[in-house]
Amino acid sequence: RTRCLEAGMDDYLAKPVRESELRRVLAGFAPDQGDPDAPAGLAEQSGATSASIDREAALELMGGDRELLREVLELMAESLPALEAELQGASNSSDLGAVRRIAHTIKGQALAVASEPAAAAAATIETCAADGDLAAAQRQLPVLSHALRQLLLEIETAL
Repeated sequence: RTRCLEAGMDDYLAKPVRESELRRVLAGFAPDQGDPDAPAGLAEQSGATSASIDREAALELMGGDRELLREVLELMAESLPALEAELQGASNSSDLGAVRRIAHTIKGQALAVASEPAAAAAATIETCAADGDLAAAQRQLPVLSHALRQLLLEIETAL
């Protein structure tokens, strides 16, 4: 643990990973929980269910139209990988405006199908970019990437 922290790691978890320790570490990277306007953070995401999409809520958002939901999911399956690549490119080129815009777009798509984990991760990146904190936004990219992978897997299964 000491060697890892001295080498520049932000924190350390020993195997086997225990849920309480994982939550403690994740909570350290979450936005201030006292701020009601702060987007959902990592600690909240870690307590989410394993489903990426709240199917009932997504269907309700589509007015109960299952075919429309299917079409939206198909469009998302096509667009999200490209958006994620664009976000990474904008991050690599330090374009905070583009990072904010693309994260906002991803957040909107995730909210359209009631995918709270992906929406929360994108919202965090959007907020970091709006605050001018590129490093914080970049630290959240793996969280978003994981959430998008889970979302895309669930979409693939649903189609």
